[in-house]
Amino acid sequence: MVITRTALQQLAKHWQTRLKPATITIKTIHQLAKDLQYAGFAVDHYAALKRSFSKAPALTAPQEFAQYVEQIADPEILGNAMASRCQQIKEWAWHDQVSAADQSWLQLALAQLTRLTRTLGDLQRVKLHAGLGGFMSCPQVGTVMGQSLLLKANGAVTVKTHYYDEPAQSQHWQIDPQAMAQLLAQISQTFDNFQSELTVVDLEPWRMTVKTADDRRIQFRGYFDPDGLSEAMRQILQRPHLYLFDGDPDRIDALQITYHPAASQQEDLRLSRADQQFFWQQTTDTTAAQLTLTTATVALLLDQLGEITWQSATPANAELHLTLQYRYAQTPTHLSGSLSTLAEITGWPEAAALISAWLAKHSPQVLDARIFSRRPYAPGMLCYCQVVFHHGGKPYSYLSQSHDLAIGARVVVPLGPNDTLTYGTVIACDYYWPQEAPYPPAKTKSIIGIADSLKEALGGK
Repeated sequence: MVITRTALQQLAKHWQTRLKPATITIKTIHQLAKDLQYAGFAVDHYAALKRSFSKAPALTAPQEFAQYVEQIADPEILGNAMASRCQQIKEWAWHDQVSAADQSWLQLALAQLTRLTRTLGDLQRVKLHAGLGGFMSCPQVGTVMGQSLLLKANGAVTVKTHYYDEPAQSQHWQIDPQAMAQLLAQISQTFDNFQSELTVVDLEPWRMTVKTADDRRIQFRGYFDPDGLSEAMRQILQRPHLYLFDGDPDRIDALQITYHPAASQQEDLRLSRADQQFFWQQTTDTTAAQLTLTTATVALLLDQLGEITWQSATPANAELHLTLQYRYAQTPTHLSGSLSTLAEITGWPEAAALISAWLAKHSPQVLDARIFSRRPYAPGMLCYCQVVFHHGGKPYSYLSQSHDLAIGARVVVPLGPNDTLTYGTVIACDYYWPQEAPYPPAKTKSIIGIADSLKEALGGK
């Protein structure tokens, strides 16, 4: 299923009306088959239906189908059966007419699909199974293989943990019924807008069955955490180690990066999942700047950084320091290294690329570019800076004798044939060997120094 439940509800209602005439043609069935295919349903020759109802009567007879159609709780299973029925009708139809039996069968299926895709409303019970299977080697005895969670409207919670070749273990506890009502309402709202993922991954899908107040049983399954629901559930249920929809990853909750290339310069960056906050601060002998951003995408960035394999380089004179706080770790992880490839923190290039991409969307001029792209300095290298004189203007190259210039710094430079002292803004810096410099060193003017904000405000140099 690749369309939303709301769209599927509209499809089912539309075709219930289309199939009401006494006689319908094969052309109509072709149109229904196309709509089912667009919705993501596949012709599986009733395979999924047969697995779910192995002892059911004949699948093709409307009278027998009517006995158990209301027990079908999974819209995808029902949709695949309808697609299979359409295929069967197209192959066996006689004289371009659809039989009354076929028409009746499709009406029964569409009525159940309409029922399944109605707004969920109040939930009485939720049962969720999260498996940790997939394609794996033979696990060891006692390995956790999955977890089942049962929630009831009265506040009762049951968790059963399944092990390989060992008996399952159950836990029971009670939470405040009002808190449970809020949680069930959040689950209902989330899955009213649920859309299955059309994907193939090396994972076992989670499977959830809900029972509504009007006594409907509806099944859902997927591979990913819908709208970050797992974390909200852990907080309300007051249990950290629940697999739920995301498999309970030991994620990064906070990350701090400190770059200290010289005694006179330091740059700090902090990411916090709890506060959804990005904090940046830069200090030099003459300048200080900081910025705080609050956005839900901080959590997404931390999730991406959590997939990196990290390893500290621990050089003698480390200039780059990382501190990672994982959710279930008792103590933080500390990493040290430099921007030189000879003492680089394993994983830093990937992290720098992810942070750079994030900043490009939220605040592209925040960080000193040397943290991400500037080559490490070596004796004999020249520092070239790009300086602009008004927003969007053409940048000019200047040499800098100082290694402390940051992106965004206001500087005084000579400009024009008379070398008129002018204020400008540094937008890029990098180190080059003389033979690879972007502009001949002998013809390149040098930055005079960092601008004095008071003098600049008064119109002086």
